[in-house]
Order: sequence, then C-alpha cells, then structure tokens
Amino acid sequence: MIPTAQHHRIVVGFDGSAVSLAALEWAAGEARARDCELWVVHVLDREKAIRPGYAGAPPPRTDRHSRIVRHLHRAVREAERVWPRIVPFVVGGDLVAPALLRAAAEADLLVVGTPEHRSLETPTLGSTAAACVREARCPVVIVSHPARAARRRGPLALVPAARA
Repeated sequence: MIPTAQHHRIVVGFDGSAVSLAALEWAAGEARARDCELWVVHVLDREKAIRPGYAGAPPPRTDRHSRIVRHLHRAVREAERVWPRIVPFVVGGDLVAPALLRAAAEADLLVVGTPEHRSLETPTLGSTAAACVREARCPVVIVSHPARAARRRGPLALVPAARA
C-alpha cells in the first residue's frame, strides 16, 4: 500500500462503527467534490483472541474481523453510489493510528471518526484520532456524530497538517 504522489486521494479509517460509516459517507462526498480516489482502510489489530468461542463469550477476533471486513465491503458498495473511485484496504497486524498515517502519507486528506463525548463542554478525541491529528502530514477531518454528519455536510473539525 505505497501511495504515489501523482494521484490525489483521500484516506478514511473504517472500523465498522456507526461513526466510521458516517466518516466514510462524508469522505465519499468529499472525494466526489475533489474528483479523487478514496481509500477506505480497516486495520486488524495485533492482539490475538484470548477467550474461547463458547456460549456467552465474545467471538474470537478472527470472527469479528471477518464480519467487519464483510461490513467494509458492503459499506464500500453503498458509498460507490455517491462516488465510484473507492478502494478498500485491510491492513493486518498493526496499530490503527500508525497504519492510517502510513496510508495517508501522500494523501490530500485523512478522515477519521471519533466517538462523541458529552461529559465535557468541548469535544474530545479518541486515541486514534488524536494521534492522527498530532502526526499526519496532511489535513485531518474529524467526524464525530453520525446523526449530525448526516444532517449537515460538515465534519466536526478540519485540522491542518502537523508541522514537519
């Protein structure tokens, strides 16, 4: 997954959550507006399943990842209605933020979702979004609340690229 500088692209992180679907939706519209390719990146984490798959236990990570990858492909097919130039990627055995940052190394924009926290007056970022904001070489768009993103086109925040 080595980007080439000649092509314009947007990278969006996808983990199967409602907020990542909202981020994908927002990114597809933005890719269409910019006439560029959209990379949808799902990162399989390093940790192995530590619990057996008996009744009541969470499913093994491999099962969970298989479901998320199927969900990723369904979400991409849906987003292709808005913009057809979408490429899904599944990156294995890595931490999420570094994998997204590598995928976005030559991107025009990185889009990440983060859960909305209502306990504070100002929005707070999840650890992945915070790392992306700190270290990305391109601007980062933060999408926080799926219902709010659907009602209006704007993301929660557009953060300029980190200074090198």
